[in-house]
Parts: sequence; C-alpha cells; structure tokens
Amino acid sequence: MRSRKVPESQCLSCGVTMDAASVWGSEAHTPSPGDITLCAYCGYIMAFDDEMRLRDLTSEEFDWIAKNDMVIRMQREVRANPLRRKRRS
Repeated sequence: MRSRKVPESQCLSCGVTMDAASVWGSEAHTPSPGDITLCAYCGYIMAFDDEMRLRDLTSEEFDWIAKNDMVIRMQREVRANPLRRKRRS
C-alpha cells in the first residue's frame, strides 16, 4: 500500500483531521488531485481538490461511485474496522 502525505484537512462528516492518504489495491498509483477517498474513521466518501485537501463530490463523481461497487465495498471495510469503533468511543 503506497501512502502520500497530504495537507491537513478535516473529514467533511466526522471532523477527524487527516494528513495522509493511501491507495488500496495499486502499488503503481499514489493519491492525486481528483481521486476519490474515504475517511478512515467514518467511511465518508470525498475527493481531493487541486491542493490535496478534502472536498465534497461533484454530481459526476457521485454518479460514478453509484456505478462502482469497489468504492462501496471499501466503505464497508472501513466501517467494519476496529479503529473506527475505538475512535468513536
């Protein structure tokens, strides 16, 4: 799993501060502007802006995700993660 340091920004749903991003399933790609991302704590789906800060999805991105089962599977994995339960406690 390849990670990249990103500017600190808060999840648009739960407010947790994030400062790094990782790519699941691809060693050849590092997170970049426009990529879809999930909050590691609550599973909220967002995207990176041009400065690698978190932003809400565009309607086109939302439509793409609705057709892409992989993103929903990743969200389920994040939401089942024990770190999420520990963070919420």
